[in-house]
Amino acid sequence: MRAPSRDRVEARVWRRLDRVIDPHTTASVVKMGMVESVSLTRVEEGYSATIHFCPDNPGCPAIDELRTMMVHQAEKARGVCRARVVVTERRGVGTDA
Repeated sequence: MRAPSRDRVEARVWRRLDRVIDPHTTASVVKMGMVESVSLTRVEEGYSATIHFCPDNPGCPAIDELRTMMVHQAEKARGVCRARVVVTERRGVGTDA
């Protein structure tokens, strides 16, 4: 059986991530713009997904919970064998720029 294309797998990951709901706002982390990007790396078993997550509040107590939910949902996407979340700060946060 042929492996699914990178574009299809990425679309599946985005659909899965849209199911991750911020407990404080009850909105999807995707719709809130907190997922900056998804990158896929081909590995023997399929794809490894890296999710770049930028929370509105870097001190948010739900970051670990959201990270866990994003990994869980991404790994449910067909073609993804593992996932990780990289948390970044919004540009300009904490600076005078």
